[in-house]
Amino acid sequence: MRLLEPTSKLFTFRVTNTETPIAAGLALSGTLEFRPEKDEDVCDRLLLVLDDIAMEIPLFVFSPACSLTMESLADFGSVTANSQVISKEVELTNQGSAPGAFQVLYDGDQSIRLSPRSGVLQPGATQWLKVELCTDKPTRVREEAQVKLQNSKDVVLKIRADVLEQSLELQDLEGERLSCLRFGPVFFGTSRVEKVVLVNNGPQACDWMVVLQDDASGTEVGFDLQRSTDAALLERSVRNRATPVDPSTVIACVPNEGGLRPYEKTTLWVCFRPVSRRRSREEQKSSGVSAAASKQDYSLFLKFEMVGSKDGFNHQQHSTVLPHNGCCVELAVTGSALPVSLVPSPGHSFSFQQCMMGERVDVLCVLHNLSPILPVTFKFRKMANFISDPPSGTISPGQSQDVVLSFAPHQMGTFKVKQVLEVLGQVVHLEPSSTKLRLRSFHTITLHLSAVCRAQTACKTPKLNPGITPAVTNETGQYARVPSSELGRCVGLVRAAVLSAAKTRLHSHGQSKSHRRSQRLDGSQRELVAFPNDRACSIRPASPDTTYRTIFTGVERYRYVDPDFAFTEEEQQQRQRHRDHYLAFFRSLRNTRLQKTTAR
Repeated sequence: MRLLEPTSKLFTFRVTNTETPIAAGLALSGTLEFRPEKDEDVCDRLLLVLDDIAMEIPLFVFSPACSLTMESLADFGSVTANSQVISKEVELTNQGSAPGAFQVLYDGDQSIRLSPRSGVLQPGATQWLKVELCTDKPTRVREEAQVKLQNSKDVVLKIRADVLEQSLELQDLEGERLSCLRFGPVFFGTSRVEKVVLVNNGPQACDWMVVLQDDASGTEVGFDLQRSTDAALLERSVRNRATPVDPSTVIACVPNEGGLRPYEKTTLWVCFRPVSRRRSREEQKSSGVSAAASKQDYSLFLKFEMVGSKDGFNHQQHSTVLPHNGCCVELAVTGSALPVSLVPSPGHSFSFQQCMMGERVDVLCVLHNLSPILPVTFKFRKMANFISDPPSGTISPGQSQDVVLSFAPHQMGTFKVKQVLEVLGQVVHLEPSSTKLRLRSFHTITLHLSAVCRAQTACKTPKLNPGITPAVTNETGQYARVPSSELGRCVGLVRAAVLSAAKTRLHSHGQSKSHRRSQRLDGSQRELVAFPNDRACSIRPASPDTTYRTIFTGVERYRYVDPDFAFTEEEQQQRQRHRDHYLAFFRSLRNTRLQKTTAR
């Protein structure tokens, strides 16, 4: 086996060839040197001779050269037309062993800029070709730039981008575009809430906020638009001098700021909550109406706009017409506020007839809803001794409701109370991210009720023991204070003791004129019947003011007086004087208190 040197003089080959065969497993080696004289590519060969077989080993020598490679696509994707400059870098690499030059040729759209336009890359170096795109208007970019590479084919750089307009859109719950939100009529102090959907029609996330425009053209706050022009202008001039109405207290949006991802939707709550404002004296003189609030119309505008740069530097400095953009959307909000027109008839004061405990007196009260548009929901507050039927209800527009006010006393005395009639409505409770409507009282009407409850004296039925019972058994019975004129009704109770005493006059020989006169006195002064055994085993003297007479003879019963314990006449008179003195003192205190109450 022998190796023969190349034919070119640029190669030097040193090898030791032997004539003896080379054993299996051994090798034949040589040294090949190349000494170039200039930069050129050289091609030669080595000849390997194996017995009778010759094999060529090709030799190639290349001169140092550059090898430039780069990407052929710069895709920005979908971007927002927000007048900003966005960029994308394309990698350009020299994988050769010699410096290489490149050059970018492009004269297309002015919104696209490439840098650097030319340069030289060292071996193994990387250059980033920067492609800048100005997103000043919505467009579709399909551009190509030619890049010349040294010792390589030209590369066509394709630039792709979809510049879209970033806009906000308002929709209703059905997905229809919304430009005006009409709340309609509501009562002062109540609220009405409507839902709207805010849509981000853009490929990028954005932050948004709500601005209430109180100086926009067409804004009306608290004026009756159905009145004449002169009256409305006069009311506006007078109100401008008074305290103006803050529109932010009438219209609210919850939430009023936030963020949206690309093409995301969010639900917002717009609240209409008018508050009654009493008229000043100057307004009353100019309009000729009372201080109570009248109908007020509202027309306001909510502006939903994105936070950040919008117009860039393309907007003309002295232009009077703003360029159209979708960075903001306007929502008109209209509504009317009405006062509560619930009138009780026949008036605000009701007087009940005098009655006794356990009885009931009714008075009819008619509630008239004078509002031709809105229904009224009412409720009477609970109050002791007074009942309302029905206690609550709803009155349709222009209709009336009969309510029975009842006085059912559970205690004696004179009653002068204030019955509160509540008008119920939906009142909004605002939270940072949501709203809640609750049924609450927003208006009250006071009814003045007066009534008197007197005590009724009840005469209890006597419970007498029948017959004449021994003293060791018990006394006569209970409630045995029976006047002589009512002796007949006790026949069935004490038949043996009474017999026919009410009919016979056989033993009535001792009746005096005073006894006959006592038959015509009232129940507290009449002479009572002395039943048998009614004071058995008792030494306590009877009352000196009460006279007892026997059943048949009518003789006044003897009244035992113990001289050791009984009051003398002087002592009784002194006790009476003390009693009269304290009564006079208490009456003077009461009169003083009543005079102070009247003076207030």
